[in-house]
Amino acid sequence: MSTSHQEDPVVPYHEVFYILSLQFCTESALASADAVAACLQQIKIGKSNVDTLAILDQLQNFINQAGAISRFFWPADKKYESRGKALRTAYSITDESPLKSRQLRNLVEHYDEYLDDFLKTASAGVFTPHYIGPTPKHDGVPRHYFKAYYFDQGIFEVLGRQFQLQPILDEVGTLHDALCSAQGGRFPRK
Repeated sequence: MSTSHQEDPVVPYHEVFYILSLQFCTESALASADAVAACLQQIKIGKSNVDTLAILDQLQNFINQAGAISRFFWPADKKYESRGKALRTAYSITDESPLKSRQLRNLVEHYDEYLDDFLKTASAGVFTPHYIGPTPKHDGVPRHYFKAYYFDQGIFEVLGRQFQLQPILDEVGTLHDALCSAQGGRFPRK
């Protein structure tokens, strides 16, 4: 038995479900970004009781949500490739998008495995499980950060790998705006 929409990666009356699913991710990511900004503002004005672990938790949620968004547009399973292409086309998202990179997402999602490897190679120096602050000065002592956020540069570090978060945030914000302007639960029409 065949359906008339068999060739369509996303049939028109299903578009609303993709929009709502993506909106959930963008709203959660942006709420986390706002929470981080509020905490950083508290640090900036000199508050000393800011929960830095909460900042890292919010950053991790932001990254997880960005990863979930990425999977909609670039699914890992080739079976869903046409859906990803249809979404990228509808929302004018190119392969140059910062959402496409899987490196940061994989570091967070498979943290346990990367931690095993990291600990095998990092044997001397100062080990810091979490850090929020300005970029540390290099003083000749090897420093190993499990998770860190350098708020002066907007860099998130995980196990020695650094990532700029602003381009991801900008892309999530742009997508969120497009999703919120969906007319009748439909993808944008060019």
